[in-house]
Amino acid sequence: MDRSTPIKLIATSYQMDAMLQPVPTETTRTVFAAIQSISRAEFLAAGQLGLTPTWEITMYAPDYEGEQIVAFTPPGSVTEERFSVYRTYNGRNEELELYLQQEAGTK
Repeated sequence: MDRSTPIKLIATSYQMDAMLQPVPTETTRTVFAAIQSISRAEFLAAGQLGLTPTWEITMYAPDYEGEQIVAFTPPGSVTEERFSVYRTYNGRNEELELYLQQEAGTK
């Protein structure tokens, strides 16, 4: 599988400011992955749970450290978009599949 598309994995941590309020801080790492459309079966199964799946990403499993936000330029688009991970699947040969949806809080 061709894993030549750069994607950004974004981890969010929280730091306390002077008023002791949590302030989000994002850490970004770039890795390479294959991007493909969601299958019909995945779309239906996720839709029954109230999710709106958009993309499936296949990447090298050791590159993933539990990040919940992924940013990349989807095929056919010219702007980078952010997606949230709603499910992961460990495949064969150290492959990991990330299933993504677009949420209001990830933009």
